[in-house]
Amino acid sequence: MQLDSLADVVTSGLVPGIVMFKLLGLTELGWTDSSYNNFQISLHELTGGGYLSFLGLAITLASAYRLAKFNIDTEQQSFFKGLPTPANALLVISLPLILEFQNNDFINQIILNKWFLIGFTIFSCWILTSNIKLFALKFKTYGFKANATRYIFIILCLVMLVTLHFAAIPIIILLYIVMSLLDNLTSKKN
Repeated sequence: MQLDSLADVVTSGLVPGIVMFKLLGLTELGWTDSSYNNFQISLHELTGGGYLSFLGLAITLASAYRLAKFNIDTEQQSFFKGLPTPANALLVISLPLILEFQNNDFINQIILNKWFLIGFTIFSCWILTSNIKLFALKFKTYGFKANATRYIFIILCLVMLVTLHFAAIPIIILLYIVMSLLDNLTSKKN
């Protein structure tokens, strides 16, 4: 279990931290939608403008904390507390994929806005370490009634991926959070 979490710190913690580091570095260099042409830029170029880019590494720290918490928490069998690190990694990594493949100047301007990225980083760290119960995609049975939230989520994900491509990823993660919150509310009423 601990070795698996150590691997997750690298793949789902360090990688998104470096991606956010680079994105924040691009904003320090004054990159906008029209000046973005690829995601490859040297470390020297990134840190030349300031230290804002290092904020992105907070995602790595929050991921390590979340995984440590997960390892000692015996409750997280049928649900997660906070966003799982692989889902958060997908959320962060979707940003450069959207920049590269969606070709939408408006969306690129939002993604390359330093205030958006700062808020995104803060949200990412918060949702990773929160105690919000998020449903797991584990099925005990395959009946619809017991798994309605999971089935609806999977269908919506497929539709969004087919229609929105990479832009669907952040929407899917937000949908996952919202559907989990709604599921929590309805299960408390029952």
